[in-house]
Amino acid sequence: LIDEAEKIFGAEYDGITSRLLSMILWWMQEHNSDVLTILTTNDASKLPVELKRHGRLDTQITFEKLHTSAQGSFGKKYADSMKHIHQIHPSRVAELLLEQDGQDMHGTPIMKKRSCAEVIHIMLQEIKRAVKTR
Repeated sequence: LIDEAEKIFGAEYDGITSRLLSMILWWMQEHNSDVLTILTTNDASKLPVELKRHGRLDTQITFEKLHTSAQGSFGKKYADSMKHIHQIHPSRVAELLLEQDGQDMHGTPIMKKRSCAEVIHIMLQEIKRAVKTR
């Protein structure tokens, strides 16, 4: 697992990172063993083109951001899984998401898409706030 590969192999890298990239690229191209290698990234556009060359990456999976209804559902499930620390009422989950979105110039809530990680971050902030005020 190479997590957040764009931070390792971003636009500017030194000699050590360059050598590491060369070794990984060679291995990805030449290995014959049954190995699952996973690269994660938050921004694939920052990865070097060498990584994307044919024969190196077999599959690319993109996880799209969640629409509002899916955010609420995911947020409620996550909050429920954390109830041993702090119980968040289901209606509070929707409020938290709306508070983060803001409003347009007419006062209409702006509902933006979020990743699961962003929803978890919002839920965790609420849990931390609630636990501190106990």
